[in-house]
Amino acid sequence: MMLGRAFSHVALRLNRHSTRMAGAGHGVSSSRRGTSRATDTVRAMSQESVESFKRAVDAYERRDLAAMKEECDPEIEWHSATTSALGGATGVYRGYAGIGELFRDHYEAFTEIHFEFSEIRDLGDRLVATGRIRVRGMNSGAEIESPLSSLTELRNDKALRVWTYLDATKALEAAGLAE
Repeated sequence: MMLGRAFSHVALRLNRHSTRMAGAGHGVSSSRRGTSRATDTVRAMSQESVESFKRAVDAYERRDLAAMKEECDPEIEWHSATTSALGGATGVYRGYAGIGELFRDHYEAFTEIHFEFSEIRDLGDRLVATGRIRVRGMNSGAEIESPLSSLTELRNDKALRVWTYLDATKALEAAGLAE
């Protein structure tokens, strides 16, 4: 079911216990046999990208705009499937001011929104997260649940471009991971 117009406030939930990261050895220490310090540095940086994603989700859940901005590049470009589904002209938000607009648009549309990401795939300079979104309408009170996935392009472990999808297949295709 597509998201309707009658929704209003946002809180995100990341299912930390079922998060799975693609690629072996995240968080590997340099004392492990067969790994170089350079490889460990790449893995640590890769893990930092995943942690930054989780911090951004947590900040959104707390409605902490300042903390959310800390996890985004100043040139952030966010393509929101949810605001597009709500009838937004483009659903694209740019820069820190755009992140503020995204918060406002969601808070005006939803009384509740919960994201549960069951999988986070680390692709180096990009992350793909797949899961579900559950929202409650401000005016209608109706609760709707839908698949939700995101593709996040990173720069210095911060979100530079984010695309969200109401269909996991489209996110995987966009990341070049279509089955």
